[in-house]
Amino acid sequence: VLSTVPYCENTRYEGHYQQMLYLIFTLLGSFADVEVRTPQGRVDVVMRTHDTLYIIEVKLDKDAGEAMRQIDLKQYPERFALCGLPVVKVGVSFDSVRHTLSGWVIE
Repeated sequence: VLSTVPYCENTRYEGHYQQMLYLIFTLLGSFADVEVRTPQGRVDVVMRTHDTLYIIEVKLDKDAGEAMRQIDLKQYPERFALCGLPVVKVGVSFDSVRHTLSGWVIE
């Protein structure tokens, strides 16, 4: 889906891809929120299905492992400890030249 979006000049920032994920998840019927505040920072995207909560950190032109390290360093899952759902951490990397995903890590 991401590779089919027409070219535009304003795609060299993480927020563009963050918003794309938000739209995709919302259109698929999941609850999604962006820039969710925690005690140590903001989670790029939080997506909730009926049985799982996903914490998603987005990186542009960087390794997906770096996104996962940020999730761990800033202890994002602690903010959602009382939600009653299993929490899955997702680090996502986007390529600003190809305008699509370049990698991901899931824990």
